[in-house]
Formats: sequence, structure tokens, C-alpha cells
Amino acid sequence: MCLRYMVTEGNPKELLLALLEQCEFFDDDIRFTTLMFLIQKTLLRLPNKRFHSLDLALETLTGHILSKPIPEDNALENEERKLLAMDERVQQINDVLKAFLDFLKPFVEEVSLKNSCDLHNENIQAQILVLKIHLLKILNQPVIYLDLHVESDRNVGKSNSRVCVEKLMHLFSHLETNFQKMMEFAVNKKPLIIKLDENFRKTEMEIENEENERRVNKKDKNNSAKVPSLRFNEVIPTHSLCCLSYLIHSEKLGIDEFPCVYSNFYLFEFNLPFIVDMLKTTKSLLLFKGLKLLKSFVCILPSDSISGYRLDNDNYNKVINNLIEIMIRCSMKDLRQEAVQLFTSLIKVFQHNGRYQLYQNILNKCSHSGVKGYVINLIKDEIKDTLKENIPNKSFLGQRLKRLIKMATTLPDKETTDLLEHSDRIITVLNLLRYLVIRDPPKQNTTGIWDELKNMEIDFLKPLRVGLDMSKAHYNLELQKFTDEKKKRKMAPDFDVSVGGVHLPPVTENQEIQVMHSALNTFDMIDSLLTRLTEIIDQQNI
Repeated sequence: MCLRYMVTEGNPKELLLALLEQCEFFDDDIRFTTLMFLIQKTLLRLPNKRFHSLDLALETLTGHILSKPIPEDNALENEERKLLAMDERVQQINDVLKAFLDFLKPFVEEVSLKNSCDLHNENIQAQILVLKIHLLKILNQPVIYLDLHVESDRNVGKSNSRVCVEKLMHLFSHLETNFQKMMEFAVNKKPLIIKLDENFRKTEMEIENEENERRVNKKDKNNSAKVPSLRFNEVIPTHSLCCLSYLIHSEKLGIDEFPCVYSNFYLFEFNLPFIVDMLKTTKSLLLFKGLKLLKSFVCILPSDSISGYRLDNDNYNKVINNLIEIMIRCSMKDLRQEAVQLFTSLIKVFQHNGRYQLYQNILNKCSHSGVKGYVINLIKDEIKDTLKENIPNKSFLGQRLKRLIKMATTLPDKETTDLLEHSDRIITVLNLLRYLVIRDPPKQNTTGIWDELKNMEIDFLKPLRVGLDMSKAHYNLELQKFTDEKKKRKMAPDFDVSVGGVHLPPVTENQEIQVMHSALNTFDMIDSLLTRLTEIIDQQNI
């Protein structure tokens, strides 16, 4: 009661400095919200030219929000993600955010662009900038680390994090009428600058002078921290723009303040750096946001709409590589599946020459057999569609197809290549070759595959047969050792295996035998495909 009386009756400038000094030492959220309410009342008593005082207060208050620990990444999937709302850190962040947004509300409403305020008024301009800077700060942290998604097609309740971010974007929409223009300004690393006349600046500097005097004269154990000067030249953090872009394009928050004059292609290329930034992280919620943002654009871009020349923009290759990393290494099944779907959809957005370049780059640079096998299947679909056309496109025929097949049929160590490691690629490419020799007989030879078979026999098929015989013999010999009672190993292996720092139990002999049988089954499958391919080639040459 005493503090409330002092706030309503005391000198607002002196009270503000005293309250902010107390805020420097807050150690719990209850004290924070109590002081924040008193600071709000004090600021509202100041004259209209309050932008510096508001900036000073917000710098202190957002400092507390930014100091909140980021929620742990528990790698939750699908419905499990709802459990994030029960995390103690998430609840603390939501409570603090709700109080902070309530604090901002009266200051936003008095300069709201929806209320036909005077945009030429320097006081209003300055206050709008102060508010936007601090809203963007909390988007950078901690908002981007919260689960903000809600399924629009399902009748489910919203989480507290979602309610908070909706309120945040509602306030933001009162301060900005063109989010795209603001983001372009920030991407170009242009600071948020406002030109103030000398009289205006001098008036507002009075509070700063008082604060400087107070801190110079005060000798405490902290040696008095520096007072922030006018910070309208701040560069916006990248994660702030990532989060804002995700909220607008994926969650459709603030979409009414987004002009409809921009093409989908322009917006896609503009947002590619944000997608790359989120997909290159290891935090599950940032990966989730990056995939959702990518999906929001890929779904609205028509197939065959982007020229291959646009691949000069390196962000396209970065997104493709990021998707491959998620497909291979991400521990969450739903994100891996989403990445696979977006990988295919993104490639289809490009025209023939662009898709050809992407396939070529992946086959040339990617070392994962499964990814190469998946890409070879996509190439097979391309050839199938091409052969159905009345006037076939030349991108996947002739010499261009030969280059792709040559990369797909490479055996790094010839006959001694580890066939088990490359089995996914080998099985897929044998299926592709079988399809080609059946679909495109020698008399037609539209694809040009028959011109390449002699070289392929020398460089791929013959070494593969020899390698299969060697691999089968090796694994059969190892299997015989395990099944021979006199030669069974009784001792545990002298090594251990760890995944992600966690030691796995030693492999039992039965498990090793199963691995041997699985390898032999794989070799039998490759042998069957190779034998069938050879038979078809011989039949077609008769």
C-alpha cells in the first residue's frame, strides 16, 4: 500500500529511478511482476516525451525475461509435445511474458497506428520504435524456444505459450503496418534510426543525466552499471526475424499486417536464410519451426516454377543439405518424415534443369547410401514421366542421363567395395537399369542407355559380380565359425560401442549370427537383381 501511494503521489522521475534500481536485484518472478506494475503506473504519470524513460525501463525488464533459462530440449514427438506446457521453465516464461505484455498494453494503445495517431509526431515515432525493439528482443529469446504451434483443423485448446504469442503479435500489429518492409530493413542490416531535432533530444536527455549523476555518486558493490544510451541504432537479431517469419507465414499471426503485393516466389527466397538458420540447429523446436516455415512456402509454389539458374542462390543448396541431415541424423521420427516429404516437394518446385543439377550435386557429394538410393528413385520417376511425353525433355536423356547413371553406378574400391555399406544405392540402381532396358528397347534407345552398357559392364556389372562372390564367401566363412561349436568364441568382445555418449551392451553371438544372415540376404537380393538384369539384356540383344 505504501508503494502504491508513493507511485501515485511522489515525483515520477525519482520514483522510476528508485524502482529500476530495485529491479536490478530482483531474484524471483513475483517481485518482478509487482515492481513491473508499479513501474507502469509511474511511467504513465510522466509527460508525453517519455520514450527514453520507457526505453530505460524496458531494457531492465527485458533483461529479466532474457535471463530466464531456456526450456530443456526433450525431443518430444507429435502429441508428446503437449507435455512441454507442464515444464516448470515453460510455465515461468509464460507467466513472465503474460505480465510483460500486460505492462506494454497501455503504451502500445496510446501510439497505436490503428487509432489514426499522428505519425509525424516525433514522440510517437520514438515510442513506437522503443516498443518494437523490445518485442523483437523477446522473440529472439525466449519465445522462439517455446511450442507455438496449434493444429487449425483440430478442435484442441491453445497452450499458454500460444495465447501469449497471439497477444504479442496483436500488440505488434498496432505498431507495424508492413511486417515485410520492416524485415527487409532488418535483413539489410540497417539499424532502426529516427531523426530527432535538438530540442526534442535535449528534453529527453534530462532523465539520462539524472540517472548518470545518481550512478556516479552511488558507490555500491556493483560499481554501478552503465546506463544504456538511446539505442535506436540496434540491429535486429536473426532469431527474432526467424520467429516473426514463422509466426506470420506458418501460424498466420499478424497476417493482416502483411501486404498481398509480394509474389510467393519473392517471399520464399527472402525467407530462405531464416529457414536455413533454423534447420541447421539441433534443437527440436527450432527444427520444427524451420520445417513448418519451409512447408508453408513449398505448398503454395507450383511444380516446375523455379528455374535452375536460381540455384546460384546458395541458400537453396543449404536447405537441401539441411533436410538431408535431418533425414539421416534427427532422432525424432516425425521430423525425419516431414523432412523427407519436403525434400521431394522442394525438388519438384524446380524446372527440369534445376532438378537435374540438384540430383547431380547430391549423387556427387552425399555419402549416405540410403539418400542416394532415394534420389535414384526420383530420377527413375523423372525418366518415366519424360518417356510419356510426346516431345520428351532432354534433361534426363542421352548424355545427361549417362552422367547421372555413371555417378550412381560407381564402385569406390572396385571389387573390394563394401557392398553392404552401399547396398541401398546398388539395389536401387539395378532396379533403375532393369526398368530402362525393358521400357526402352535397343531399337528405340530413346534414353541412350544401350550406348552405355558396354562401359557399364566393365566398370560396374563385372566388378559387382566379383565383389558379390567375395562378399558371400567371406560372410559364409564367418557364419561357419559361429556355427562350429569347437570354434565358438566364449569371451566377451574387447571393445564397446557408444551412441551419443551412451554405452551400448555388447553384441551377443546370436545377434552377430542374425547380422550375418541379414547381410547374406542382402547379397542374395543384389545377386537376383543382377542376374535378372543380365538376362533381360541378353534377351533384348537377340
